[in-house]
Amino acid sequence: PMFANIRDFCRRHRKKLIAVGVLSAGAFAVKKYIEWKLAELEERAVADHLTRVRRQQYFDSSQSTCDRTVQQLIPLLREEITARLDTKKTADKLKEPGANHPAVWNELSAAATAHVLGSGYALCLLLALVRVQMHVIGGYMFLQSSPRGAASGISLSAEVQAEYMDHAKLFLQDGLKRLAAHIRHSTAPLLATYNLTQAMHGQDVDRLFDDLTAAVEAAPFSDFLLPESSECSNGSVRRLVQETRDLLDTEDFTRCLGASFRHVFDRVKRELGDAIPEKGTPFARVIPLLVGLSPKMLLPQSTYVKDLLTLKSTYDLSWSVFDTFSRSPDELSEE
Repeated sequence: PMFANIRDFCRRHRKKLIAVGVLSAGAFAVKKYIEWKLAELEERAVADHLTRVRRQQYFDSSQSTCDRTVQQLIPLLREEITARLDTKKTADKLKEPGANHPAVWNELSAAATAHVLGSGYALCLLLALVRVQMHVIGGYMFLQSSPRGAASGISLSAEVQAEYMDHAKLFLQDGLKRLAAHIRHSTAPLLATYNLTQAMHGQDVDRLFDDLTAAVEAAPFSDFLLPESSECSNGSVRRLVQETRDLLDTEDFTRCLGASFRHVFDRVKRELGDAIPEKGTPFARVIPLLVGLSPKMLLPQSTYVKDLLTLKSTYDLSWSVFDTFSRSPDELSEE
């Protein structure tokens, strides 16, 4: 009978049939596992993409807030720089009867040069400091909005953020006072070697500013930004300030400052060079050019401010800070 033949066949090929069954079941299991794994990978890829988009949105928002904050602080910066490195009082001495004009002109050259240098350095330092502060806050806010960051251990209340950001104003007060003194002290010996009647060409101005900036930059700038004596009302502010102070000593921050300084003072040299005749001019005639340059540098919509806000090095620093603070310790260790 047919069924007997089938049983016979199955008995003879029992092992083969079992193997085929096992293989079929295994293939089905593998297929299901692959489908599940692909679905899991696809779900993770979608989640990762959404996280990247959200992280970018938080970063862009922090960037915009930073730009507005810097522009709001520029008038205060200009006011403080003018108070610390004033040229008007010295220039007014030239109008006084019996004034020692050569001595006053030498004094004015030192004051005008310090004013230009102070404006450039203070602008770069303020922008870099605010960038770091904003992206520390922005990074923490992103982290706290994610499941992994729920227990970041830091408060970001409006009061904490306000007190933390007020440390930028400390730079505009005590920091600028010490920066101005440092600039005057480090540039005075060099300026003393220049004679008022000395002929100056474009390349001479370049050389002068290269020597001046080298003298100023021989000392670290981080102490001007966040003095160790900064007072904090609670642990969260203290932690934010300490983490910021640590960032100011990193290579990334130093590299950003260096690029910003070069950008600003290259423009200063170009503007002064373009105003000097090809045949040259006495050093005394360069001084009014310096006096007129400083006010233009510290305007919220000046080319100096706009260029610094879009400089690649400041963007790279901003993203580096935000990216670090927007990730949990576990995420950072996974990379």
